[in-house]
Amino acid sequence: MKTLFLILSSVFLLNNMSAQIEKHNISVYGQQSFIGGSLEFDYGFASGKNNRLFAGIRYRSFDVMRVTDTKEYIFQDRFHPSKKIQNFGLILGDEYYFHISDSKLRPFLFYNLQIAYMGIHNEFPDHFGYTDDGYEIVIINSVNADPMFVFENNFGLGGKVKLYKKMDFAFRIGIGTAIINLTDKNYRVPAGVYTKLSKMGSLGLSYNF
Repeated sequence: MKTLFLILSSVFLLNNMSAQIEKHNISVYGQQSFIGGSLEFDYGFASGKNNRLFAGIRYRSFDVMRVTDTKEYIFQDRFHPSKKIQNFGLILGDEYYFHISDSKLRPFLFYNLQIAYMGIHNEFPDHFGYTDDGYEIVIINSVNADPMFVFENNFGLGGKVKLYKKMDFAFRIGIGTAIINLTDKNYRVPAGVYTKLSKMGSLGLSYNF
């Protein structure tokens, strides 16, 4: 986090340098964030000389209901759709670009909002006891929560590097907060609104026109 802060501070020093951006573009990203892995498809347009607004959809790319790590998360990486339509969510955001002379890299600051509506599938160990030989008995229990709204807000630093003519390689890394509206009273924690620290990283391609 300290490293990210130093990078963002350095980029802010470039705010007097303009960067002309294309009028329109479409992008696809592979993304990992608090809500979970997803694919992002967005359309962006210039809203000023240095600014790009974008909107699109997120698709939960991993919908198998299983936990693939040993971390006892309550929310993070535990969101799973109970219906196919819940694989889809909304993306909204903003990018502000800077210009670096004699460089193929175009850095930008960004804000990214993900909106999802899906449930939770979680698994956790229950220490049942010990065998006569002294081995611990652990039973893996699973618990689900009804679908809920999740709003993940991330701010950070990204960049684009021209690959070929109108095609760019793009990346983002950021931190922020996830707001979870848990309505299921039978989950591991009481129903209510929770705010959690979030992190995101994404890699993708962008086509300018």
